[in-house]
Amino acid sequence: LLVFVLIAAAALAATGWGILLAAIFKTPGQVSSIGTAIMLIFGILGGSFTNVALMPGWVQAFSRISPNRWALDGFNTLAMGGTLSNIMTPVIALLIMAIVLFLISMILFTRRGIGKR
Repeated sequence: LLVFVLIAAAALAATGWGILLAAIFKTPGQVSSIGTAIMLIFGILGGSFTNVALMPGWVQAFSRISPNRWALDGFNTLAMGGTLSNIMTPVIALLIMAIVLFLISMILFTRRGIGKR
């Protein structure tokens, strides 16, 4: 159950980033190429490729915009026997990220006239 909660929160945050890109860029090709680049940057910043603790402090702070970082923190906590209370910070951070990104995307889509009746 704990893994499912963490996966769901990470998926919502990642989806929020994807929808934001769709709201910003005009063509699927732009979303795809920029999305791929951002995904790789988030993977690097989030610690998917290297240990974030070895990076400079400013990079560690900046890595918090990456859903990868929060999800990895949660998965590492669970791997070390963590409980729901131990993963609440990453889960809440991911859910806040998702909500903020969805709201920004809705505003951008509305300004572009997408979704109006």
